[in-house]
Amino acid sequence: MKNKCSDKTEKKQSHLFQPGQSGNPKGRPKGSLNKATLLCQSIFADKAGELAEKAVSLALEGDTAMLKMLLDKTVPTRKDGPVKVDIPEIKSAADILIATEKITQAVTNGTITPYEGNALSKIFETHLKSLEMADIDTRLRILEER
Repeated sequence: MKNKCSDKTEKKQSHLFQPGQSGNPKGRPKGSLNKATLLCQSIFADKAGELAEKAVSLALEGDTAMLKMLLDKTVPTRKDGPVKVDIPEIKSAADILIATEKITQAVTNGTITPYEGNALSKIFETHLKSLEMADIDTRLRILEER
């Protein structure tokens, strides 16, 4: 004998949406905006210049929150930049040894940060693996030709 709860559950599940099927296929299109958002955007578009001037004047008057907001929005945080280290052209594993010694010296004397040194070391590690694979490929071709 079925209980009443299971009967109700079966009724509810019988008309649930099928997997991958929208409840309203002709509903609001993806990315469309509601009327309030469109209204706000049009008001802000008309006053954008005035609002920007006000924000700048508030920041100049000492409003630190406004200053931080303006800087965050206009000056992107620098993630990393070019690193200048005098490194020889890398053609062999021996050259990588010289390069990593130069990186170590640059980190030690403060020319580059430890983070930058680590990033460069990883690049050379990848390059060394490429050199090794190229060497293996060359040796394999020579063996196959014999």
